[in-house]
Amino acid sequence: MKRFLAVIMLFFVAAPVFATDAAPAEEKIEAPKYHSIFFKPKLSVSFVDNRNVPGKTDGIYFRTDLDVVLNYKYAKDMHEFLIDLGIKEAISYTPLFDGFVIAADVAKLEMRYNLLFNKWSGYYLKAGLETHFFPGYDYSTDAVDYNVNGQRKARAKKYELTTSGLPLFLYQGTGLFYRPIDTEESKMEFNLGLAAREVFVGDSLIVNDDAATPEKELTSMTDIYEAGGEAGFTYKGTAQEKKVGYDIMAKAIMPFYSKERENLGMSWGDIFQFEGHIKLEFNINKYASFNYEFTIKRDFAIVKEWQMTNGLYLSLFYEIDKKM
Repeated sequence: MKRFLAVIMLFFVAAPVFATDAAPAEEKIEAPKYHSIFFKPKLSVSFVDNRNVPGKTDGIYFRTDLDVVLNYKYAKDMHEFLIDLGIKEAISYTPLFDGFVIAADVAKLEMRYNLLFNKWSGYYLKAGLETHFFPGYDYSTDAVDYNVNGQRKARAKKYELTTSGLPLFLYQGTGLFYRPIDTEESKMEFNLGLAAREVFVGDSLIVNDDAATPEKELTSMTDIYEAGGEAGFTYKGTAQEKKVGYDIMAKAIMPFYSKERENLGMSWGDIFQFEGHIKLEFNINKYASFNYEFTIKRDFAIVKEWQMTNGLYLSLFYEIDKKM
């Protein structure tokens, strides 16, 4: 009996040891990563050639740009949520004006929700805003007489057109998108839908000079409320092990409702809007790149004519691209 009890006790003591040795090692399961963030502040020295750009002086000049891009993405199953923030500030110096001028001052924020039907297509809903931080000025080579809404106001080489934060552009849109390419290296997307826009201008002015008089004419801007159809295309990514980056975009909006069209005496063709760019980035190393940028824009809320700009510049940057 004593021997039997001793065997039983030995079994209970030894069993956990044998069980532990025999059990297979647990594999560490990594939690799925639903969040991703991209942050890239960039400082550039630019060589710009402006030709027939309404509202800007023709010629060649240099400028420095601070360009900050912040993207956040949440993706899980059939849901995607994206936040894109872009800030661009630039000052330039040109012999055509004795002093530094504000060459660019833009802040854009866009939020977008995507409901994926499958890997390639889905439904989108987006909203955003665009404004600027500093007052905007009109610059002249020599002192000129400024005429505001038919009344002479001042004689100067620059005149304030806008205050900080105005005009304020608000955007909304909804529709369908199609992604024929969606990889880590590149993404291509087409979208088609409806878009709406509200522009609040306050006391903002716009250059409306016909060169028929020695005075420079300025007129008050008008608040804008419009809705219409939107079509867009984007294609961006990297190649050659991220040594080359590209970003191609085109967007067109044709309003079918515009409160200001008849008030301003414009045709439907006058209120057609287009925006596009081609950006190429050749990375010298992880902190420097050589860039080319071509932009084209037409928006009656800013300038009625087409605007085209070429840029060639060297950039210093810092980049964070991480999934969490």
